[in-house]
Amino acid sequence: MRRILLLCLVSCLCLPLAINAQNNDNIIRCHTVEADAKLRAQHPELGTLEEFEHWLAPKVAAYQSGATERAVVTIPIIFHIIHDNDAVGSGDNLSAVYINAQLDQLNNDFRRALGTSGYNNSSVGADTEVEFCAALVDENGNTLAEPGINRINRNSLGWTAPPYGTCTAQGFLNDTYIENTIKPQSQWDPDEYFNFWVMDINCGTLGYAQFPSSSGLGGLNTNGGAANTDGVVCLTSSIGSTSTPNPAGGAYNKGRTATHEVGHWIGLRHIWGDGGCSVDDFCGDTPTSDGPNYGCPNTTSCGSTDMVENYMDYTDDDCMNIFTVNQKARMQAVLANSPRRGSLTSSTVCGGGNPGGGGLSCGTTVSSFPYSESFESSLGGWTQGSGDDFDWARRSGTTPSSNTGPSSAAAGSFYAYVEASNPNNPSKQTILVSPCFDLSGASSPSFSFEYHMYGAASMGALNLQASTDGSSWTSLWTESGNQGNAWASQTVSLSAYSGTVQLRFVGSTGSTWQGDIAIDDISLTTGGGNPGGGLTCGSTITSFPYNAGFESNLGGWTQGSGDDFDWARRSGSTPSSNTGPSSAAAGSFYAYIESSSPNYPAKRAVLVSPCFNLNGVSAPTFSFEYHMYGAAAMGDLNLEASTNGTTWTSVWSEAGNQGNAWATATVDLSSYASSTVQLRFVGTTGTTWQGDMAIDDISLTAGGSSGGCNTVNISLTFDDYPEETSWQIATTSGTVVASGGTYGSQADRSTLALTECLPDGCYNFTISDTYGDGICCSYGNGSYSVTNSGTTLASGGSFGSSETTNFCVSGGSREIGETTTVWDNSKEMNVYPNPTRANLNVAFFQKEATQVELSVMNIMGKVVLTQRFNANEGLNQMELAVSDLP
Repeated sequence: MRRILLLCLVSCLCLPLAINAQNNDNIIRCHTVEADAKLRAQHPELGTLEEFEHWLAPKVAAYQSGATERAVVTIPIIFHIIHDNDAVGSGDNLSAVYINAQLDQLNNDFRRALGTSGYNNSSVGADTEVEFCAALVDENGNTLAEPGINRINRNSLGWTAPPYGTCTAQGFLNDTYIENTIKPQSQWDPDEYFNFWVMDINCGTLGYAQFPSSSGLGGLNTNGGAANTDGVVCLTSSIGSTSTPNPAGGAYNKGRTATHEVGHWIGLRHIWGDGGCSVDDFCGDTPTSDGPNYGCPNTTSCGSTDMVENYMDYTDDDCMNIFTVNQKARMQAVLANSPRRGSLTSSTVCGGGNPGGGGLSCGTTVSSFPYSESFESSLGGWTQGSGDDFDWARRSGTTPSSNTGPSSAAAGSFYAYVEASNPNNPSKQTILVSPCFDLSGASSPSFSFEYHMYGAASMGALNLQASTDGSSWTSLWTESGNQGNAWASQTVSLSAYSGTVQLRFVGSTGSTWQGDIAIDDISLTTGGGNPGGGLTCGSTITSFPYNAGFESNLGGWTQGSGDDFDWARRSGSTPSSNTGPSSAAAGSFYAYIESSSPNYPAKRAVLVSPCFNLNGVSAPTFSFEYHMYGAAAMGDLNLEASTNGTTWTSVWSEAGNQGNAWATATVDLSSYASSTVQLRFVGTTGTTWQGDMAIDDISLTAGGSSGGCNTVNISLTFDDYPEETSWQIATTSGTVVASGGTYGSQADRSTLALTECLPDGCYNFTISDTYGDGICCSYGNGSYSVTNSGTTLASGGSFGSSETTNFCVSGGSREIGETTTVWDNSKEMNVYPNPTRANLNVAFFQKEATQVELSVMNIMGKVVLTQRFNANEGLNQMELAVSDLP
């Protein structure tokens, strides 16, 4: 976050410039420890935290030793939404979109769900095997209109107006009214429901939880006391997810406050132990720390690097990403032994529905594969979900709104889509539910589909979820924002499911009508069941050039079966020092294998490509970037090819340490021309943890194809704010064919080299800066260039909000067109950098040439600096030296 400088600047008259930013210093992330101390003072029968730890320690040890039975635990949750007579979707009366998003985020985080923001590839990262399901019935057994939601108008109960709680002289929350009035009067049976209150809390507090109680200690009640306050409280604006962030929540809007507080509710302590270096959080795999962290820093304390990404720190939601193995053991021990926690695991309030696999509502059950659906005559066995805001629709041709949605189906004539026009935005949700799939006895089941997400950047999100009981849904895949005007393929492994499973697509609109989302060409195949020889083709590529860079997911690449562990996506450095790359070869993400224990020695990880139909293709060439840096005995990387899915032939290999740099490999696939081929990367670890291997920037090109393919090189040298820079290449008709950024994972002032392959034609290259001050020069001498065969097609660095250059490429010819620089004309002035310690740049427009006077005033209105300039007609840029000002 940039430091804030408030300025008044005048061009003949005073024009105030207002800049707003959230001050995280005023946020109290968690009130749990203070609430616990107060609760124990009121209820001495609870004992002390030290007694609780004495009781819990042997149970944690028993879990870690394997002496206790292990299984995934499902906890039913009810969200009590406390509002001030607000309409649903306004004020504190949150839409179900955000509640459902929060539930998804809890499951993603606690299950370390692959392909979601809850996934991490840390050697100590853990799937806690704790899931949450939305309660379907109330305490009287009546079906809830909205699963998991109990809306409470505070006026109907005579409660005081929000915000709730008062502030102490020290600025902390006094929770007496919440604990003595709101909770006891609204709580549902804590042995059957996990009570979660959503309300406007006072004093900048984001949330708090009630620690679990113990039993078996001398003199303690078996229920531990204070049952009528058990649960979690969270600030309304903190409720959301990484794919559906709460627009009012600032840095804490993606649902990680709930993840943090639920961690407390299942027995976790703050990662710094609420004390100095000598105080423990009772988890041996979390580094000792001397206090909380804010933002997303790289902090060292107590002789080690703080685990700032742990959910039990105080860092921003975007930073949080991990529960550890020891934290999992602690939570599982609590769930197995603590009163009320254990009883919840046998609650039936999430049950219901008809047979077909637990509590699934199966209109039909599919047990014969391959299965396919492309919505040609109807929605097939797919049905509209309940509890959402509107329905999916079938469509052929273009969607009704211009500049959004597909222009035709991916397969056949029809597709299913989300219409984002009013009243379906903002932040509305629609659900499309599959038939049930009986995967009993199925080998390597794989679900594939085409999706289309084209519109504004804030267009919303698409999520694929799975359930075995109809109430608890696990996210398998998610995508958000504008993905360009083209259908994309996605394949998701269902190998984790061996019984009956149901899937659903959840489409969430953003803040714009330009947010139509579509799906088509759905299939579910089992081992060897897909055409293409005996290949298992999640998707088949038939048009070239093909490119994959792992920017939003693994694309059409899937985890292999029969290996020892999985490949993972990563940006920045790998977790282990002195091994792996420090950044991607192209864009921000790459795929890699983590060689830390237990992934060595001699363990295999297989990553399988989509199928490539090379019929009629001449001189097919497969290229990729690879990175192999570590110890000499780090292992080997192999590229293999197959036409039948059974016999694999090595077409390229490399072994041992190749140095700390990306290298390019090019493989001739001419021997596979006129056939369908599948490729796979096989990484085999050596005898050391220093053996991380990575791949990136994959392409498959066809020689002699119509129009050719022109290699365009993009070089970006960043200023001090890479997170503000993005770019795109679009056809002159507006179709985006390549894009990148922003680059928050890149080092300040670093240089990134990218390569794109463009067919013959004319394009617009646009580079953008979200802050509006380009990438040069006051905050680093950044620059960019776009070249082809030694010819510079576009270059620069000192621009405003964006700069667009038109160019054409065809074979050996390159043509450079006009460059247009765009400033933010909504402001009468653009002032940057802000803050500054040396020079202040001022950009403004003049209708005619004249002399102007610029003045800088302090916050009391006193002029502290005045300079006169001769301004020209049009855009003017001036520089003020302010280093001598306080």
